Amino acid sequence: MSIRVRIFLVLIAFALIPVIIGGGITYWAVNNDLSKTEHEQATFAAQASSKTMSVIGRNMEQAVKTYGFWDESFAAFQTKDVSWIVENVNIAADDFEVDFGFTADARGTILNSFGEESYSGDITNHPLLRRAESGEKILSGIYQAQKGLAFVGVAQVLQKQGDWRKSGLYRIRSLPYRGTNRNS
Repeated sequence: MSIRVRIFLVLIAFALIPVIIGGGITYWAVNNDLSKTEHEQATFAAQASSKTMSVIGRNMEQAVKTYGFWDESFAAFQTKDVSWIVENVNIAADDFEVDFGFTADARGTILNSFGEESYSGDITNHPLLRRAESGEKILSGIYQAQKGLAFVGVAQVLQKQGDWRKSGLYRIRSLPYRGTNRNS
């Protein structure tokens, strides 16, 4: 073997192989650390989203509870006084910054609706309202609406004199941020 070949083999053995091994170890360590960081960021984002959804849900429940557990509202629903409902309930759009709402009597017939989507007729097959019909007095969640996902609150309209008789349903929702001013 010539001296040139020996020098070349020595260079490969003592220079190139350690660089390749060192590079491989460094690549593995960096990749492993980045994976851990990405996992931590994903976990943090999921926890933040969960907490945000919880807060929005509580806000929706508070909004519908305000209008659902009210003796005057109960009486208006009993008599189907739509003018009272429009005057006293439709202001939820401004009070709670919601995009849509509707009221229905105890049988599921729409009395009034306001906002970006409209409902009319019988809504007894609406998934969230079936839960309210089955006995849940107040609930919130996410619903696939006509214009995308929406945060929704639903409450039974109840009399607060001990018997909690139901006279109707009240539902509001807020569309997610769409990159435009909500007031425009």
